[in-house]
Amino acid sequence: MPTRKVLEALSISRRTLLNWKQRWLKEKVFGLEDKPHTGRPPVASPKYIRAMVRTVRVDPRSLGFAFTRWTAPRLAEYLARTTGVRLTANWVSELLRTQGFVWRKTKRTIRNLQDPKAKERAQKRLQRLKKGSRGKAPTTNSGSPMESGSIFSP
Repeated sequence: MPTRKVLEALSISRRTLLNWKQRWLKEKVFGLEDKPHTGRPPVASPKYIRAMVRTVRVDPRSLGFAFTRWTAPRLAEYLARTTGVRLTANWVSELLRTQGFVWRKTKRTIRNLQDPKAKERAQKRLQRLKKGSRGKAPTTNSGSPMESGSIFSP
C-alpha cells in the first residue's frame, strides 16, 4: 500500500508514520505502546473523581442543602470545599460525562409548590368562566355593559 494511502487512512502526518516505523524496528510491538506523557499531572485525580461520583449520586438535601438537584456550578463549589481541588463547572461537567453521567439544564418550575386541590378548584373555575362568557356582551372593568359604538365593540 502506498504511503500516501496509509497516511490518509489513519489521518496522520508523515512524521508520525516515520516515528512509528522507527519504534517498530527498534522495539517491535512494545515500541508502539504509549509512553508516559510529560507535563503537569491532572488536577482531577482518581480520588477526586471517586468523590465527585459519590457526591453526585447523593441527594443534596441529605447534605444540608435546600436544593434537590446538583448543577455543575453547585457541584464544583461543593467539591472545592470538601476536596480542596477547584475546577470550573464546565470541567466538572466534562468529567461527569466521561463517567457516564448526563447533565440536563434545570427547568425552573413551581409545580412542586402548588396545592393540588387549589389547582384543581382554579382549573374548574376557569372552565366555568370560559363557558359562561360566550354569548354575553362585553363588559367594562366596572361590570357594566359597553355602549354600542364604542371603539371596542365588535
